[in-house]
Amino acid sequence: MCFVSGSVTTGRTSGHSPLGGADTPLCLIAVNDDQDGLFLLELELKRAFPGARILSAQSGSQAIELWKVEELKVDAFITDHRMPDMTGLDLVRKIRARDQAVPIIMVTLSPEAREEALRAGVTFFTSDHRLSGAIAQLKQLLGR
Repeated sequence: MCFVSGSVTTGRTSGHSPLGGADTPLCLIAVNDDQDGLFLLELELKRAFPGARILSAQSGSQAIELWKVEELKVDAFITDHRMPDMTGLDLVRKIRARDQAVPIIMVTLSPEAREEALRAGVTFFTSDHRLSGAIAQLKQLLGR
């Protein structure tokens, strides 16, 4: 994820609540094909959610495999849009086919993807280079 100033849009709200409430460690999957962007995202998630299990994937297909293989109760996905093997929109559609409630945050350089992302089921969309808005929204969605 390369970050550039842009707009912030909130999509549908989720009825998803993490297992066990605020005392249960969260499991978050961060997805970005850019290694530096993924590192930055992981760092910000670790700061915002101490003790959370942060799993990293450099592609949409890797994120889906992590989710399947680990048989995880994933509390949220945070993804980029432009990735080589599977776009963020394709990833969102695959997640929604399996789970209609899990929050999905899309942070991307592609503001033109906003409408389609929201239709596909993204919970929160931003093209803002600062992760603070996305992190704040994620905290609110997860009740943290």
